[in-house]
Order: sequence, then structure tokens, then C-alpha cells
Amino acid sequence: MKAERRQKQTGKILVVDDEQYNLDIIRMFIEMIDPENLGGERVTYCQDGEKALNIIKNSAEKGDPLEYSLILSDC
Repeated sequence: MKAERRQKQTGKILVVDDEQYNLDIIRMFIEMIDPENLGGERVTYCQDGEKALNIIKNSAEKGDPLEYSLILSDC
């Protein structure tokens, strides 16, 4: 089962924070790590927790519950 999950992971990241400033800082760090890939379609930024939950729910409903390999969120 674990190997099966690893194969399905996309490397996509969902970043959730209600403060735009924090999202900008995170975006800057991600772009420094991998400016060619991570700043583009592999990272989704969201300013609203409810919207983030809907993004995750929609991924599960379309049959891809592991669409996001990492979710970063503030408390």
C-alpha cells in the first residue's frame, strides 16, 4: 500500500495562509528552492481555509485524494 501511494504522489503543494504577506514570503522561498518548477503549476496558494478544504475535497471527488503531496498551513 505504501509503495502504491508513493507512485501516486505528484509533488504538488497546497499553501494556505490568510495573510497575503505570508503567502508572498512562502512563494519567494519556494521559488528560491526550484524556480523552474515549484513556482508554477505544482504549487497552489490559497488565502482561505474553507477554500483550501474545498480544493482537497474536489481532488478526492475526482478520484485523486493524493493530488497534493504537501499542505502548508498557518495555525
